[in-house]
Amino acid sequence: MPALETIVSAQDATLQTAAATSRMRNLIRRLGSSSLLIGLTLGTIFWFPLWVYAVVVCGFVGIALYEFFTMVRHRGILVHRPLSVGLGVVFASLVAWRALIEPGFVHFADHVGFARLAAQALTSRPAGARRGNAAAAARRRRP
Repeated sequence: MPALETIVSAQDATLQTAAATSRMRNLIRRLGSSSLLIGLTLGTIFWFPLWVYAVVVCGFVGIALYEFFTMVRHRGILVHRPLSVGLGVVFASLVAWRALIEPGFVHFADHVGFARLAAQALTSRPAGARRGNAAAAARRRRP
């Protein structure tokens, strides 16, 4: 069986080489994308107006929330991803807008009021809807 061992060891060497090549490609891709993002961030901080920086930050917030809610969905938790990402970007935009209009301390109470209104809109029930779960509704229907 020495020929079989030689074939197996040759296959292992090929798999190891393929894994190393895949890791190197992944590293190059990550380094390229991170250098691009670092350059974009530094450019918006030092050379562009402040509103461009706010737009870039809101874009980063949107991408980060999209990835987060994708991971949450893969765990089996159902979320309304477009609404959640949209609310996150709106919240970041309001903070950026307030910082551009009135530089200095951003009053947190204003944004808590917005968050409270958004939560009420998301949790409100349609007219005529009853509270309770399906089991309670089934018990009410029984004679």
